[in-house]
Amino acid sequence: MEKECWICTEKFDTTKQLKSHLASSVHSKMEVGCPFCLDRPTKYKRVWELKDHCNRFHKPAMQDMRPDVLSEGNAYYLAVHPACYRKVIRPTAFYSPSARDLKKAMQAWLKKSKDTYRTPEE
Repeated sequence: MEKECWICTEKFDTTKQLKSHLASSVHSKMEVGCPFCLDRPTKYKRVWELKDHCNRFHKPAMQDMRPDVLSEGNAYYLAVHPACYRKVIRPTAFYSPSARDLKKAMQAWLKKSKDTYRTPEE
């Protein structure tokens, strides 16, 4: 089944291709933010980039998290554009342990960060 970009109406054969298109600099709608960088928002186009960043620069914080905390579904809670992210990624259940960990980290980040791109309501 063909997938269509709702922003520019370009068509794709797979959801993976659509996600890649949305993550590209054409739209930058799949960005996720690091919940541990407080001095300035650190955003990544893909979840694996965020995961690599967190494992390299926030090892102590990551040790307190579940191994699956930075999955594609959980990253919805860190999305810069959550409404767009949700259109192509199914978020992990709101009350799952991993989602709870990420939401807690994101709420702490929102309280401490000097520059935010999300509101606590999101």
